[in-house]
Amino acid sequence: MFSLFIKKMQRQTTRKKEKLEKRKAISFDVDSTLADTTKRWSRARDQVPSEGGPRFWNIFMSGDNYYLDQPIPLSRDFVQAYADADVAIIYLSGRRAGTEEQTRQWLRQHGYPEGSIYHRPPAVLTKPFKTRVLRQLKKEYDVLYHIGDSIVDDIEAAKAAGVPAIHVPPGQFNLVPSTE
Repeated sequence: MFSLFIKKMQRQTTRKKEKLEKRKAISFDVDSTLADTTKRWSRARDQVPSEGGPRFWNIFMSGDNYYLDQPIPLSRDFVQAYADADVAIIYLSGRRAGTEEQTRQWLRQHGYPEGSIYHRPPAVLTKPFKTRVLRQLKKEYDVLYHIGDSIVDDIEAAKAAGVPAIHVPPGQFNLVPSTE
């Protein structure tokens, strides 16, 4: 009986150790959080004057147009400060699956650190996608927080996944890193 108790305590201790040893991670939305999408939005609007609809979104969400985006000031330094502190960087975006390489190229071109990239599969809404991915990430990482511009797709998704969230108004990244 006592040996069963010892084994149970060892399992609990091992689980606690594993939890303590998880690498820290921060998840970032991309569009309007790290990337100013104004020029890409304008391109879509110029080609389809009425915003919305499949044709508009196909132009806006095309990875071929990511090059139009500009980095949002301070965001790069913020992300880099956490990467330098050995925090895993996760780019969790509502961008379409299949455009990860264009996102990786854009991030590299603008000096953002390497990180894992997760893009939304076709016909999947952004909030449930981000909630699911954040829940999965929590199994592997100690996710410090998710940072994004959308109250629904970022903040509510993070809260539903049990991850602290930081709201950055679209295009107004003004956070200061605290790696303590």
